[in-house]
Amino acid sequence: MRDHALTAASYDAHAPDEAARLRHAAARYAELLRRELAPASSRPRLGGVGVDARM
Repeated sequence: MRDHALTAASYDAHAPDEAARLRHAAARYAELLRRELAPASSRPRLGGVGVDARM
C-alpha cells in the first residue's frame, strides 16, 4: 500500500491520471485490509450459505 502511495506521488506531475489510479488502488487495498483484520465480532455478515458464510 505504501509503495502505491509513493509511486503515485512520483507520477503527480507527469501522469496525473496514473497517480489517481494508484491512489485509488492504495485506498481500496487499505479498506480491504482493515476489514480483514477487524475482529470477527465487528465484521458485517454478508449472507451466503451457512451460519458464518461471507463473500
